[in-house]
Amino acid sequence: MSNDLYNLEPEIEVPEFTDEEKAKITSVLEAKQRSSSSTQAGILMPKLSYRFRVLFNNFGNSHGLDITRNIINCETPTYSLVNNVESYSDFKFTVRNDICSLSQLEIRDQIDKQKLTNSTFDCTLEILDGSIGIGTNVLEKREFLGCQIIGVEHSLVDYAMSDTQSITVTVKPTTVKMM
Repeated sequence: MSNDLYNLEPEIEVPEFTDEEKAKITSVLEAKQRSSSSTQAGILMPKLSYRFRVLFNNFGNSHGLDITRNIINCETPTYSLVNNVESYSDFKFTVRNDICSLSQLEIRDQIDKQKLTNSTFDCTLEILDGSIGIGTNVLEKREFLGCQIIGVEHSLVDYAMSDTQSITVTVKPTTVKMM
């Protein structure tokens, strides 16, 4: 080890490989190259459960913008096929109730629209890749069409908890498209 105060680079010993070890490493790397080029290039990566966004169309009075920004989680409906008839279960999404109650107002506006005009809205769940920024890629898309709110549940308020208040909305879709 050098005692030179200005030499801040650590001394690293690089191991010497025998010809046999070099051949093994080369064959492993070549095998990996062949397998990845024959199937799919890149690294195998699972879909991340926290990389998603939910978009709304014709929701409330601001078209769901405040709801989209406050989404905490979203379930997907289960699909069943009985006697060649497709059916989808209800699904839920949970939103953070902000200090101005914008999410709560949007949900209330949508319920009022449904009562007065039997209005429906569309909801799109997009599963995103792991990239960050504007160039986010959509890996999977599920469209829920002709949706109506059938239930609203507010979270518990409790002096012993420091959680944010949330609203869970139960939705009934008429059609689901998976892309």
